[in-house]
Amino acid sequence: MSNTLEDVFADTVYWLALVVRQDAYHVRATEWIKRIRGRIITTDGVLIETTSALATSPRRSAAV
Repeated sequence: MSNTLEDVFADTVYWLALVVRQDAYHVRATEWIKRIRGRIITTDGVLIETTSALATSPRRSAAV
């Protein structure tokens, strides 16, 4: 099995973990992004859900 990832789908949990340092999966998300060699695919719905979650307290500071 390869350590690199080709095209991947990123859901809301991934995006939140990537930008919120206090998230339980933050370290894992930052390690995964280094392994991605292809495209990160997502949807408008995921982006809306992610920005909505970041706009609510206490995550708001991570979005600014």
